[in-house]
Formats: sequence, structure tokens, C-alpha cells
Amino acid sequence: MDNVKYVADDRFLDEEGKPVEWKLRVLSSEEYETLRRKCPKRVKSCRQYTSEIDYNSYVAELCVASTVFLDLKNDDLQNSYGGM
Repeated sequence: MDNVKYVADDRFLDEEGKPVEWKLRVLSSEEYETLRRKCPKRVKSCRQYTSEIDYNSYVAELCVASTVFLDLKNDDLQNSYGGM
């Protein structure tokens, strides 16, 4: 499947002042599984710990992994928006 262009937020503007189109991609089932395994959390219930998915962490990982452009891991981009 081809990447999809999407204007995620009007606050991200290009040099001409137009909203930047983000490029998003579909993840494979293997990628979903890998991300899911990266996001466990331990929960105590009835004197016992169990493992569950940390959904906040999982959604954040999904967003970053599926975004082709803007490079959300770029330090300069994060610093320009106070994201660190």
C-alpha cells in the first residue's frame, strides 16, 4: 500500500506558510507485534503481578513508526517545538 499524505495539524507550516503534509504508512503485522512487545507494563492484582500492554506507550510507538515524514525522531524538529 502506498504512503498517505495527511495534514495532521495547521501549526506545522512550510516556508510558504502552508500546512505541511505528513506522510503516513501502513505497518505490517510483524511490526505491530514488535511494537506491542516493546510496551509491557507490570500490574499488581491479588498479590500477583501480571503483564499488560502500556497503551499510552504503544500508541506513541505506533505514531512514530507509521510516520514517514515529518521525522519525529529529529532533534532539531523536537527542539523547535519544545518537544524534548
